[in-house]
Amino acid sequence: MAFAGEDINQRDKSKKINLFLVVGIAALCGIFLTIQFNPGFMSDDSLTQYRQVIGAQSLNDAHPVVMVYWWRTLLDVFGFPGVMLAFHQLMYWSALVLLVVQITPVLYRQLLLLVMMGFWPPMLMMSLHIWKDVGMMSALALCAAAVLAYARKSHWGCFLTALLALFYAVAVRINGFIPGIILLLCLCYFLARQYRLSSWRTAGITILLSLGIALGQWSIMGMITAGVQRIYGMGTLLVWDMAAISVAENQNLLPPYLPEKISGTDVLTGLQEKYTPLVNTPIYEVVSPYLDEQYHTQLRKDWLTLVVTHPQDYLAHRFHVFTALLGLTDGVVYSAYQPGIRKNWLGVQFVSLSQEDLQRDLALFATLAASPVYRVWSYVLLGLGVFLVASFRLVRRWGTLRGNLLAATVSLSGLANAASLFFIATAADFRYMIWSIFSAIIAMAILLADLRNKRNT
Repeated sequence: MAFAGEDINQRDKSKKINLFLVVGIAALCGIFLTIQFNPGFMSDDSLTQYRQVIGAQSLNDAHPVVMVYWWRTLLDVFGFPGVMLAFHQLMYWSALVLLVVQITPVLYRQLLLLVMMGFWPPMLMMSLHIWKDVGMMSALALCAAAVLAYARKSHWGCFLTALLALFYAVAVRINGFIPGIILLLCLCYFLARQYRLSSWRTAGITILLSLGIALGQWSIMGMITAGVQRIYGMGTLLVWDMAAISVAENQNLLPPYLPEKISGTDVLTGLQEKYTPLVNTPIYEVVSPYLDEQYHTQLRKDWLTLVVTHPQDYLAHRFHVFTALLGLTDGVVYSAYQPGIRKNWLGVQFVSLSQEDLQRDLALFATLAASPVYRVWSYVLLGLGVFLVASFRLVRRWGTLRGNLLAATVSLSGLANAASLFFIATAADFRYMIWSIFSAIIAMAILLADLRNKRNT
């Protein structure tokens, strides 16, 4: 018995050493990237948020209010703008550490997975940007990893980690709710099944608990954003769709109450000159999508009427946007990265990165963005394949319930994110699809681990 006890203690000690090494290497990676690219690649959106953080611009909900508050808190404590880059790097590498230690107990495989996934170009390059999409990507990855850990150990720390990560993901990007609710359902299912109830009762508890948590999150977000200036963000999508239909029909079909921003030029002519199926902002030079609250309901009705009466034009417009998001339009990835930091009067610039180093890195980014690893359609197909295989294995009861269900759930989360963008994307920006890419890779890793473990068993 003593020898058995010594063997167990040795294994525990070995696991702790392995975990220490994995955490240490991940920490070094995150620290190096934060120092090297401090304060992060920043677009106009990033700088607008930063102006709100430092109080140079009034707060509004056009950008995530939670992210502004959190950035302001971190800035007050640590005192440098790149603290948001550091926070997102912390979430990104923490998610990977939690994931790889759950997938395999073998150190060299953990390190191999950590490096391969952490430095996979689309996710790594995206993680260097100060964008809400990065927060959503990292938080959803951390949530997925925490759900996997909870499914294995049923530890409340993992459950709470998943909930906090999910809250941040949805708070910084509202459409994160679509892929997030799928992860939440899986988390609540693993909680409910611990009570060994009937299938129907387990399903009922899962759904009710998920709805309760989701409603609680929306309530908290509502309290946080109370009193903040409201910006009707939906108008940017609806007006763009209506402009696309107008251009296709060669007729100005926009409602008359939209604020016109041109003079001496026909609105239709302006739309034909400015409209592009890749991004919505150029048409703002013709008409403004930001309306008084009294017109919000009417705009939704007019948009719906136009879509119903011109379904072919609407679907053609959305299909073009979606194929561009997938990287199928002319083989070009649109807006794959932000080239540096936009010029600003705030004095925000790279701290460690020289102009020569920046040009070198941007040249590398451009080369990678033109390579097959940036073709989103391949990851969507991968996610679909993982979902089908994992679902088939679930039905046939091959492998473990935990592994198959999580692989199917994570892949479905990414597929749902991609599918929703067919209707709600306001541009063909690559960053909108980043969770669909990351989720496919995570789901594949979980499925392959389950296949290997079953074979070894």
